[in-house]
Amino acid sequence: MSDRDDRATQDIAVPGESREVVIEALSSDGRGVARDDGLVWLVRGGLPGDRVRARVSRARRRFVEGEVDALLAPAPERREPPCPAWSRCGGCPWMPLPEGEQARWKGKVVADALRRIGGIEAEVDPVVASPRALGYRNKVEFTYSREQGSPVLGLFGPGRPPRLSRIEACMLQGTAANELLRSLHDLLPEGPWQKARVAIRSSRVHDELLVALRTEPRATPEARALARELRRRHPRLAGVVEWRSAPGRRGDATYSKLSGRTWLPEEIGGTRFRLPATAFFQVNPEAAEKLLDIALEEAGALFGLNVLDLYSGVGVQALTAARKGATVQACEADASAIECGLEAAEREGIDKVRFQQAEVGRTMRGPGDPVDVVLANPPRDGFGKGVAEGIARRKAKRVVIVSCDPATLARDLKALVAEGYRLDRVRPVDLFPQTPHVETVASLSR
Repeated sequence: MSDRDDRATQDIAVPGESREVVIEALSSDGRGVARDDGLVWLVRGGLPGDRVRARVSRARRRFVEGEVDALLAPAPERREPPCPAWSRCGGCPWMPLPEGEQARWKGKVVADALRRIGGIEAEVDPVVASPRALGYRNKVEFTYSREQGSPVLGLFGPGRPPRLSRIEACMLQGTAANELLRSLHDLLPEGPWQKARVAIRSSRVHDELLVALRTEPRATPEARALARELRRRHPRLAGVVEWRSAPGRRGDATYSKLSGRTWLPEEIGGTRFRLPATAFFQVNPEAAEKLLDIALEEAGALFGLNVLDLYSGVGVQALTAARKGATVQACEADASAIECGLEAAEREGIDKVRFQQAEVGRTMRGPGDPVDVVLANPPRDGFGKGVAEGIARRKAKRVVIVSCDPATLARDLKALVAEGYRLDRVRPVDLFPQTPHVETVASLSR
């Protein structure tokens, strides 16, 4: 955008200025959408039907970013959020909206992304609801740092720059995890760590917990003392580990045990896993069972077929497909996830799965044997360059994608359609109530 465009926009909307607008819709990132003076307004905190006074935070060429300065007339659907911290932490921006309305808007977001980004007009199935609207997460990651000179353990809220807010309890995780969080407030040392990440993972199988610490700078003596005291206070805490991984990178995490075990038992699709502290696994296991059933249903009868499972994680889809009689090759970059999948396959006696530790993009750019079905569960940034073409080269007759981002799903579907595939069905599942995020199963055929 040129300086002239900046000035032209600022003639209409100036940062710091407030304007009365009516919210008409919701964007894919959860902000309210309004229109005024020929500009689109993206208003954090606004819900469809709200009349608000919005304060401009940034003015761009075709749209304005803002925050709700005052709620002048609430939408009829707006409710009192059940969590007192919802406005500070930024993790649940849709909590003032009832779950049924959340699901309806998530379906609209998926359909809009397919049309706007993918150029695909498709009927989107009604969103499948999560069995639980609160207390569903099996992992929440907190930040421990100094905020205005004082140590704070919490979550980053909305706004620029985002501010770390102290969180005493998160309503998306269970009671035992919140009791552990309160102990962490008491026990985390003030001096040694400039910054730390603290992940609390819980298991629905044995009602156990696991804590993973990532500290800057590394401070193992203090971490070991913390681990011992946490396990003394919380008998259900199975272990505490220290973890390292490249920032923003999925996979390549390494762990060192501070106390107890480095894994938790978890079960999905009839397979029990020993889940490492931070390995990728769906955070809503009850809804993930529904998601898995839908994905395998869309894959069709698999007995005797060759299946390629991309971005396989610990192998949930791969092992379930093998149980249905398929021969499966699973590709995943995270060594700890593959180790978890191999252990589960051996313990369950599933011998028709072969795991490959590799970057999917690099693997799919090369030649490969033909397959009958491709299953894919890509990260938020989607397939990456060359993956759709690689699927087509392997002559897969059916492709099933499980996507956590409607925009990148639309881009990946557009690439597959260009390779000769037809989009058959789109089925969203609400794995993340109170947030704008949605998982979507899309199935295609040649």
